[in-house]
Amino acid sequence: MRKNNLLRVASAVFKICNFVLLFAAVALTIIFIHLQIDREFYADWYINKPVANETITLKKAYGEVEDDPAKLYVKNWNKASLYFTYFKFMGVIGITFFAVSEFLKVIHSVRVRKTFGRQNVVSFRRIGIYSIVLSFLSGVSDWDFGNHHVSSVHLDFTYLIIALLAFIFAEIFKEGNQLMEENKLTV
Repeated sequence: MRKNNLLRVASAVFKICNFVLLFAAVALTIIFIHLQIDREFYADWYINKPVANETITLKKAYGEVEDDPAKLYVKNWNKASLYFTYFKFMGVIGITFFAVSEFLKVIHSVRVRKTFGRQNVVSFRRIGIYSIVLSFLSGVSDWDFGNHHVSSVHLDFTYLIIALLAFIFAEIFKEGNQLMEENKLTV
């Protein structure tokens, strides 16, 4: 089973995902620190007014910058909201990194023929817990730009479905582990 190409490709893809997550965390931290030092550097950067549960896009205005009421400029971002958003995104990145790392452990154990080991049960349970945390963490937002404030709380059911599947897989692997242990004792 060491020659399984699908597992090798999946492992490579998840390793690349973890590298991208680490890169995103470093880049986000550098931008966050630079924003604290030189807020005027971001005078041309803006987002459109966010609505609850909407994805935002950071844009740069070119040419002469006019104060458009439909745009929220990054230089006006409330410090508490900025910190909240930074820690939220870092939390999402960190928890996603840990979940992907647990899945890499499962792939590795399958590749070395330890599919129904106790560690896979633990890994799937951790993935389930990480998914529940991601559901709550990704569902909270707070955007405060002085004259415009939007806060929202919702549950992301995609992560909850992933958590449910992870817990189901944990139980399946637990049953497989018990059958494997019983089989060892009967030999």
